[in-house]
Amino acid sequence: MNTFELEKKMQPFMNDYYESQGKTFDRSQACKRFDVIVNGSKVEEKYLLSEKYSCFLVEIVQQAKPPKLDWGWFYHCEADYLAWIHCRQKQPIEVLFIEYKILQDHIFSMFEKNKWIQVNLCPINYGLTINIPVQWNSIKHTSHKFEKAGNE
Repeated sequence: MNTFELEKKMQPFMNDYYESQGKTFDRSQACKRFDVIVNGSKVEEKYLLSEKYSCFLVEIVQQAKPPKLDWGWFYHCEADYLAWIHCRQKQPIEVLFIEYKILQDHIFSMFEKNKWIQVNLCPINYGLTINIPVQWNSIKHTSHKFEKAGNE
């Protein structure tokens, strides 16, 4: 299952989550800059087919392979919040919310403080992406675990 198929499969679960929290949501204006408007705030959703780890990867370059360089969502995002949604095959198991401005400031402070930064390269899905690991305990976030998360 590729990233786009995972997103399409998991969005109804997130719709149910927003409703269960008494929030209004609108996906009709979704674009490359955000995925959904929740209670008037723009949210960029990132779906991951994995458990929650001690860090998460922020894609700072979406396509590094010539001839097409694409900086990707980190630079083009206009969301107020990012939602990292960890999924199993059947449904989400946890969602973590981060204010986008806080994440952006955190990433740029990492660039300023460190002479060398570890990156992770990923050659699958969109193209050759460059990702920076960020420790969950280094950034303010909120989380919600899904009670009926399937085992698959």
